[in-house]
Amino acid sequence: MKIRRVTVRSSGPLEDASFDLSPGINVFFGPNGCGKTSLAKVIAACVSGRPDGRASG
Repeated sequence: MKIRRVTVRSSGPLEDASFDLSPGINVFFGPNGCGKTSLAKVIAACVSGRPDGRASG
């Protein structure tokens, strides 16, 4: 699976945000409270298919 773009309507401090991802490793950095963990949780939830982002089983 390749994720090329992530669009977040509302999660934590992120509202109507889109991120275009490059092939390989992408690094998100910024000050506390800017939404890095929220973005990681959104991606985990989408990949796992579960709202908490945890793998089933």
